[in-house]
Parts: sequence; C-alpha cells; structure tokens
Amino acid sequence: MAVGSLFLVNILDPFSLFGRFATHLIKPVYYFFNNILLDILESFDLYYLSPQNFPLIAWPVYLFAALSFLAIFLMAFRYGRLYCNTLCPVGSVLGFCSRHARYRIRIDSETCIGCGRCEKRCKAHCLDAEHGFVDQSRCVACFDCVGVCPTNAITYGAMKKSIKNPAPNPAKRKMLTQTLTAGSLLVLARFPGQSLLAPLIAKKNKPITPPGSISLDHFVQSCTGCHLCVDVCYSRVLQPAFLDYGLQGMLQPVMDFGSGKCAYDCNLCTQACPSGAILPLSLTEKQKVQIGKVAFEKEKCIVYTKKRDCGACAEVCPTHAVHTETKENVRYPAFKPDSCTGCGACQNVCPVNPKAIWVEGLRVHQKAAPPFMQGQGKTPEKPKGPDEEFPF
Repeated sequence: MAVGSLFLVNILDPFSLFGRFATHLIKPVYYFFNNILLDILESFDLYYLSPQNFPLIAWPVYLFAALSFLAIFLMAFRYGRLYCNTLCPVGSVLGFCSRHARYRIRIDSETCIGCGRCEKRCKAHCLDAEHGFVDQSRCVACFDCVGVCPTNAITYGAMKKSIKNPAPNPAKRKMLTQTLTAGSLLVLARFPGQSLLAPLIAKKNKPITPPGSISLDHFVQSCTGCHLCVDVCYSRVLQPAFLDYGLQGMLQPVMDFGSGKCAYDCNLCTQACPSGAILPLSLTEKQKVQIGKVAFEKEKCIVYTKKRDCGACAEVCPTHAVHTETKENVRYPAFKPDSCTGCGACQNVCPVNPKAIWVEGLRVHQKAAPPFMQGQGKTPEKPKGPDEEFPF
C-alpha cells in the first residue's frame, strides 16, 4: 500500500487553493448580493432570481481559506511571484523544467553596465544585476528585462551545455532540508507506534468518505482538498473536514450526516472530482455502493423508551434497509444491514440526541445488496397511513 501524505499539497496547491477560495469566499459573497437583489426585485413583483442558502461550514475552514488568500495576496503585493516561485508545487515542477531548458535569458557581462534596471523590473525576482546571474528556475520569460536594458546586454537564445550552474545557496538548502524533514515525519506518522505524530493522524477511526472513493486510504492519499465536490453537493452532506482525518487529511471533505444525507438519486460529486479521489460513477453504480452500515442502540430510541411510534428512520430510508415491524400495536425499527448504502438519511432525521441510529463507516467500500423490497419479496410495513399525521 502506498504511503505518504498530501498535507502540504492540500495547503499549497494552487488548484486546490482556488477551489477553496471560490467555494468559501467568492460564492458566499455572490449568495449575499443575490439575496439582496432578490428582495429588491420581489418588491417590484419580479421573480427572476431564486434565494440562495449559505452553507453551514465549520469556521476554521472559512478562516483557513481567508488567511490563505490574505497571505498569497500580501506576498504577491510585496514580493511579486514569491508564492509561485517558492511555495507552489506546480511552480516547483515548472521551475525544474526551466532550469534545464535550452533557450534561456542570459546577461552578457561584457556589455552589462550594472545599472540594475533589469533587476528592479523583474517580477520574478530572478535577476542579480551585480553578478550578472539569472535564476532560470524562477524566470518566466516575460522579457521585461530585455526591454529596459539600455545596452542590450540581456538576450534570449540557446545556451551551451558547458554553462555551469551557480553555487548552491545555503539558506535554500536549509529550508529544503526542514521541509523534507517535516514531510518525512508525516509519512512516518502513518505507521502505528513509529511516530509521536501518530495520534494527530487519526482523530477518528473511520470517518466516512463519499461514494466512488473506494476506501479511506485511497481517498486520503488522492484528495487535494479542492472542495469541488463540496460545492456541487446540494444536500450539504459533504463538508470540509478540518482534522477529521487527522493532520494528513486536513481540509479533505467528509460525509457529515448531521448536516444532510447522501441523496439516493445524486452522483454529482463523482463527476466533479479532478484528482481521482472520487471515481466517476453512473447513478446506477452509485446506488449499489456501500460506504457504511446502519447501527442502532435501542436504549436511546423513543420507540423502545416511550413505547410509541416514531418511524422517522424508516420513512426516509431509500432501500428499506431500515423498516418497521409491528409488535403490540407499536412499530419497532427493523434492519437489513446488507441493503444499507450508508446514505445517512436515518441518522440525519433521528429526533433524539445522541442519535439512536447512525452509520458506521467502512474503511473499504463494498457492494450493497438489492433494496429490501426487491431482494426479499416481502414488503416491509411503513409507519404511515392515509389519515395518520407524522408521528412526532
């Protein structure tokens, strides 16, 4: 099994950052102005817009998105491309390619007068006019330096293979060593008993991952925390986790059945994931995936404690894995766990707290049995009638 952590990628990856900015910063602002405009238009009997509800997300997620945006904005305002050149994983890959590119910017030491205009104009901070050096790993070939050079000492062209790389920078080596050390500790924390960081890596034993994610390990190792699945989830059951997966899965989405249920007729999250953490599934395939199984504690259930009908869990179960059986004129919950998909509808609607019924997540997803009515040939009794009101 592959080992490692996407902790640093989740925090620094530009695509994931943009997804979080759009979902948690830009979209709420859009909802705010949409609802204001909606009220104005409705006062004139114009109904062009629909009201938008603000998703309830843990405040640390909003705070982290806001602080990330502020940090990158300040770095760009004060130091130009500091984030792109130093912190961004994509920038590091592109920088490696640029470092070994055949065509590069170069400074002719014979014609350079050391005026420093190129260094002041460079947005990437890759020029050292005093020593006539260009850091090719940072250069984006914008050619601004070429335009401001008064002696045409800066040119762009093919470089000879004999050109030597500059001496290594001790400060950069120290930073790289510290980064690799921190990353190694995160990797070691995946092995029980081998690291003091292990308690931070497993806040919960089995947080529940969305359909299509195959297993807990696959999801944590593949998800970059872009939150596109969170954005498309209309039932709001997918919520950004802060430390639900521990430090290694910081900001990765988790199924929160306190916020909603996984709609039986929805597969939007499986179509939105760009990283392969959630694989594409057709609606039929998604309806057969078992991400968890129903669990029940009758000592908390009001049917057992108060001897009166409830049936809320049976009402909402799409596969009838939760149904009712009548005993002494009281409808008691009954279960077919193999038919349970782990959608969390029963947990979401249960009126008691702590919940009498909940979903136990599976570390590796399985295939659910057919819905109970289809698979058993016996229709479970549903707790409602034509003249009955909702039982509580």
